[in-house]
Amino acid sequence: MNDSYLVAAGTGLRFILEDRGESILKTIAVPVPVSVTAIGDARNAVGFMIIVLPFQETDLERAVAIVAKQTSVAKPSPRAAGTTFPLTLEAALV
Repeated sequence: MNDSYLVAAGTGLRFILEDRGESILKTIAVPVPVSVTAIGDARNAVGFMIIVLPFQETDLERAVAIVAKQTSVAKPSPRAAGTTFPLTLEAALV
């Protein structure tokens, strides 16, 4: 399901750029947060994976398959690493 949302967001961004007459990149890399098991006292541990969205792929089923393949490979890495600090509003605004 999240793979579909990533493709939808990328497709929406592509439409906006096309509407503005901007050149369209072949792909765009985006950071995607991944929930990780609590580490020590950190209950909001989070990791990130970088997913390359197929920006010029017009077949949405194929685009979702491309993203799904990447996320299935990438998820274990940030889940294993994660962060050990709790995310606070103050930290997010810095």
